Amino acid sequence: MMNGTMASCSDLPPEMIEKILENVDPRSLRKAQAVCSQWREIINRRRHTMQRYRVKEIYISDDHEETAVTLTITHLSPSFESISTLKVDEHKQLFDCLWIFSPRKLTISATRNELRTALEVIPDWWFHDIQMVSFDFLLSFCLIGALS
Repeated sequence: MMNGTMASCSDLPPEMIEKILENVDPRSLRKAQAVCSQWREIINRRRHTMQRYRVKEIYISDDHEETAVTLTITHLSPSFESISTLKVDEHKQLFDCLWIFSPRKLTISATRNELRTALEVIPDWWFHDIQMVSFDFLLSFCLIGALS
């Protein structure tokens, strides 16, 4: 308590919130983004310093009619292989869903230029720990040029 009022995390300077969030696990970071716009902005601005889930593989595909992009994530687990699927309704939201993961392998299957555009805005730091990138045969030549 300060001067008879309760102090809250929102009262902390943004720099201190950043330092705290750098030590928060990825699942809690997702929840923290929904707390308030200040926290969301801090997390979005400092994503490259935040902890991310290590996953075996991410498969990005836009060849489904019902949604803009489908992410198929193969998780690392010592006892079993777990796969989850995320559907992203808009291409511009791709990185908002993707940044929390750090894959060993990335596979991209693209049939439309909207996915190429969405991949172009992903910052370089996100790709640093990827050991292998592969493209499905449906991939347009525009995307290959954009990623090279």
